[in-house]
Amino acid sequence: MTSEPLEDIEMDSSLTYSAASFMDQVNRGGLSRPTDYNFQLTVHCWRVFEEIKDNRDLLEQLLRAPCQRALFCKVMERASCTQTIGHTPVESNFCVAGHNLNTLISQRFFNCVTKNLVKEITNIANRETDSSAAKRKRKCVKLSSGGAKT
Repeated sequence: MTSEPLEDIEMDSSLTYSAASFMDQVNRGGLSRPTDYNFQLTVHCWRVFEEIKDNRDLLEQLLRAPCQRALFCKVMERASCTQTIGHTPVESNFCVAGHNLNTLISQRFFNCVTKNLVKEITNIANRETDSSAAKRKRKCVKLSSGGAKT
């Protein structure tokens, strides 16, 4: 894991980087098209999460927190409050029903990416356990087969 900040993504001015063009490329018929604001906020969440995931200290702090999702939402609230996504200010974005869109998107995004993170951590742990268990098993077989020949 690296602790270096993520590099800025260079945008090619000849290509369109909107939610609509992205959705057209990945949609197989079942996706709803998000607004550009929601798309940009989700990309922002992804970049923050990748920074946390790539920094061992930040990842350990996140994993040790009693409520990881609330912590991530608070981080996103602070990371987004002084920035703009595209030309839209990120702070105080509420839907007509009074829901805070920043929090809703951050929560749902966190649910998705942490499922993948937990799967990745579990696979790494299983590989380490499997490889050490396999080594012990081979050693036991070798030792027991050597004793059976004499």
